[in-house]
Amino acid sequence: MLPSFKATCLAGGLLFILQSHAWAQSQTLTPAANASQLPPQIINVELDGGLAAENMAEILKFLRKKGVALATRPAKAEPGETICSVLLRFNYPTPCGPLGDLILTEQANLRRINQPLIESREAANTVFYLPDIDIVQRQTSRAIPNRSNDPFRAENFVKNWKDHKAILYDRRLTEVTVQYVLYRLNIPIPAEFPADAVLKELAALPLNNVSYDMTVPGQTRFKQNAIPADFDESSVRELCKNYKDPADLLSLTRPYSAFSDMDTDAIEATRIYTGIVDAAPKPFVHLLDTKLSPLPSLYPAYGEQPVPLPSKCDWAFTPGAHHANLLAGIIASQGKGTGFEGIAPNVNLRSFDIFDPDNTNAKPIHEYIEENTYDQPGAVFLIANDRPSAYDKAPTLPVRNTRFREPLATTLLLKGGIQRPFVVVAAGQPDKPADPVINIDARTNMFPQNLGDLPNVVVVTACTDCSKATAEVYPKANYSADSWKFVHVAAPGGQPISGWTGPDTFGAAFGTSQSAAFVAGVAANMIRRHPDVYGHNGALKYRLQTCAWPLPHYNASGVANGDVAKIATGVIDPAVCNLNPRKSWVKDGNGWRPVDFKRWAPNTMFSPGQSPPGRVLRIMRTAQAPAAEWTLYVDRDGDDDADSQIELGLGQVRKVPVTKLSTAAGIELCDGTTVRFADGVRDFYRASMRQGCP
Repeated sequence: MLPSFKATCLAGGLLFILQSHAWAQSQTLTPAANASQLPPQIINVELDGGLAAENMAEILKFLRKKGVALATRPAKAEPGETICSVLLRFNYPTPCGPLGDLILTEQANLRRINQPLIESREAANTVFYLPDIDIVQRQTSRAIPNRSNDPFRAENFVKNWKDHKAILYDRRLTEVTVQYVLYRLNIPIPAEFPADAVLKELAALPLNNVSYDMTVPGQTRFKQNAIPADFDESSVRELCKNYKDPADLLSLTRPYSAFSDMDTDAIEATRIYTGIVDAAPKPFVHLLDTKLSPLPSLYPAYGEQPVPLPSKCDWAFTPGAHHANLLAGIIASQGKGTGFEGIAPNVNLRSFDIFDPDNTNAKPIHEYIEENTYDQPGAVFLIANDRPSAYDKAPTLPVRNTRFREPLATTLLLKGGIQRPFVVVAAGQPDKPADPVINIDARTNMFPQNLGDLPNVVVVTACTDCSKATAEVYPKANYSADSWKFVHVAAPGGQPISGWTGPDTFGAAFGTSQSAAFVAGVAANMIRRHPDVYGHNGALKYRLQTCAWPLPHYNASGVANGDVAKIATGVIDPAVCNLNPRKSWVKDGNGWRPVDFKRWAPNTMFSPGQSPPGRVLRIMRTAQAPAAEWTLYVDRDGDDDADSQIELGLGQVRKVPVTKLSTAAGIELCDGTTVRFADGVRDFYRASMRQGCP
């Protein structure tokens, strides 16, 4: 585990005084006439490795050219201090040289200082005027993939980033984690200047290892993604209406898992071959959402003490007040006479209020995620809302990698080494019925949904009908129609789901938020049962997709199902997800049994032939002749069209309909026997950990 992060906020800032008459070197920005009525604006810049001092200097020069006048504060050099040591006292990055020509002092002959003098010339009693901004320095890490043609790549990073105090922290077969210091600049932009325009041009500068955000007190860029429902199909509202005695709840418990069409054979197989793991360490599920309240159904997963059952019940669901509460109940309701049982009761819930207008969290969302990535035995972050980038308000970003100018995106891409933050995201739906549904890809200006190609991000849509034979995707949910999928699985949520929404209220809502909470609970259960396997997020993302049952290729009328192309695989099945990933599994007329897979049987052929056996993850008899008698899930790793910056497709799964298998198709087991798919096999699920025979 990495050491605890310690952020130091210093009242100093960047080393220059911005006076508009001195900066007329390019087109300047026009101040707003009503500046006194506008809220303060803070541009946040993260210098995340690389040439921090040089990049800072370029940012300051840009602001100077634009005529942005920042407030200043004096800083007096103490006896024995050089100019550079003054800057270091205020937490500036090194080397100091690139910043020297931006220093202004009370002495005219020091207005421009040669770089060699900045570190050697004593500056006792000299007063420097520094912009009134904050610099935050904190420890961070980055995963550096190993490359066979560059065996000292990580060592070179450490050498080149010595000014960031870089060290090698963890070395693995596939990558090395480098730990270093990151600088965050919080730059107040005077209200009379258009901060949006400033930020958009800043983000277009050709600077590496720099990301941008903006803070406006009292505002949040996140958009709530919830659809209240005044009814539900399980008569919970009627129960609330007639609620007279807490004992009414003791007689029934509604398990949220009942909303899914689970494979009962998988439940039995898990019981027989894996057993109950109630004593296992509890993973953490972090709800990055509205503020979570202690509820009667959540203790001890959340809250310092039990919340007593109320003497009355009201029906209420207001997204701003109740959204996180309902999602938390879907994940971790305790049953035990509270009316509901969550998907993963044995977890620890944590809350981070992303809608807090006063930012009492005192840190941005991406920093919270990074700090909690190292929770043991593992952590799941649920984001059931979305936001646009701070630096571009257009619905489509200019190019796919523009998204990595966003700190949340760079955190999910780079931070944490092999244990990157694992994030479950709601695909979302339009705010208004007339608004269009969005086909999500890398250029969609919707974070974090547009990060669905990362190996540690799973994007979830809702199913209105979640049964295997007739499953349908909620038609107003966002989707991913391209071959490279940014929406992966479906889960219950297309119909209203009820639960506790407050200490004495029930309510219901539907949409992809509820679906994402469902999958977050499933993922937490998987981590809890098998933390050694699912500590690698790529393995967890693969498994969540492949434990889903594929959408039917035809609807009840025999017409091709248009939903098939909207997601990577199908509807999540919590029971199959719980199968031991260290084993391969075969299902036939007698149910599931674990097997030790050795290799594919000779002459195993799939039709069509684009699915070589070495990349098949699961084979299911879907019995939808003529086009999909079988359905295969295939590993996309190594596809020619893979984006090398997204680890060559790690975590991407393709769904392939197959008309038939060869008669000889099957698997050889380590005990020397052969299992032929033609002999009554309904399902073959390969182990996540590819190991040889014991």
